[in-house]
Amino acid sequence: MEEYVLTGIHGEGKLIWGGQPTNGFVMANSPLGLICPCDPQTAFNRSFDIDFISSGYARYSAALAAAAVSAAMHPNATVSSIIQDALAACQNHRIEGKLTKEWDWYEHVFQVNERLIQSAIEIAARHADVFSLREAYYKNLQYGPLGSEAAQTLAVPLGLLVAADGDLRQTIIGCVNYGRDNDSYASVAGAIAGALHSTKAIPEDWIDTINAANPEPNIYTLSLGLADIARRRQQKMMSVAEAVESLMYS
Repeated sequence: MEEYVLTGIHGEGKLIWGGQPTNGFVMANSPLGLICPCDPQTAFNRSFDIDFISSGYARYSAALAAAAVSAAMHPNATVSSIIQDALAACQNHRIEGKLTKEWDWYEHVFQVNERLIQSAIEIAARHADVFSLREAYYKNLQYGPLGSEAAQTLAVPLGLLVAADGDLRQTIIGCVNYGRDNDSYASVAGAIAGALHSTKAIPEDWIDTINAANPEPNIYTLSLGLADIARRRQQKMMSVAEAVESLMYS
């Protein structure tokens, strides 16, 4: 965990793993999407602002994951709209100009996530299930020697979500059987697919197994806490909107 400690101390001055940022925050920030439901831009911005353990493109990978969770909570969300909304939030957030496009790391930091996600989607569209695409993904989505690079950790679950046509169970099973950093891929995929379908899509025996193995903290209690945060945020936003409307028409 040295890379995270030194990143917290030195910020962007510490490029972890020689410029190959890992996926620690991608797996940790799905609650930001839950407390910003149907608002991928805010989820993206909040993730980017508080992500002190990531550097380079990993900060964008994590923020994209949070935006995807938020987008998945929209009542009319589809797999395609989730990906499109998350990418749009990223593109709206980053500042581009002549200097940034001439910067040597522009492609490495700003474009790597989009490139890998697009590749994952195109490959998934050519395969019928979450297992047959593994060989193609191994050839096209590996971004470094670790297997736990942040961009790969985002692209693999999004691609498997496409291959599974949004099915939560198949997406997670595909991630678990994928290899490499499979637990990380499954955690990201489960967060997004769960936000899309709600807990009703999770097999009951999976829930029982998780609760038995992890009695503390109580996941149900934590979920209620996150829902309360989201509810209070929504109430605050509604009160501001009503106050503005009252001033406009008074």
